[in-house]
Amino acid sequence: MDPMLIEDLIIPLAGMATGIILGLPVVRAIVKVVERKLGPGASAGEVKELQAETERLRSQVGGMEDMAYRLAELEERLDFAERVLAQRKEPQLPGGGG
Repeated sequence: MDPMLIEDLIIPLAGMATGIILGLPVVRAIVKVVERKLGPGASAGEVKELQAETERLRSQVGGMEDMAYRLAELEERLDFAERVLAQRKEPQLPGGGG
C-alpha cells in the first residue's frame, strides 16, 4: 500500500477520533451547566425545551461513541492489511539481473 495513501487515511481518522474523545466531556459539561442554570425558577416551556435539547445531545454522544468503536475496528483492519502487505514479497522479474 502506498505510504501516502496510508497517511491520507490515518490523519483524518486520527482527527475524528480526537474530536470524538475531546467532544464527549464538553457536551456533558454543557448539559450539566444548563441543568444547573435552570434551577427552580424556570418555566415549564424552558424545562421542556432544555430536556429536548439534552436528549438530542445525548443521542449525538451515543452516535459518537458508536463512531469511536467503528473507528477502532477500522484501525485494527488497517493495521492487519499493512502487516499482510509488508509480508508479501515483490515478484522477481525474469532476466532483470542488472
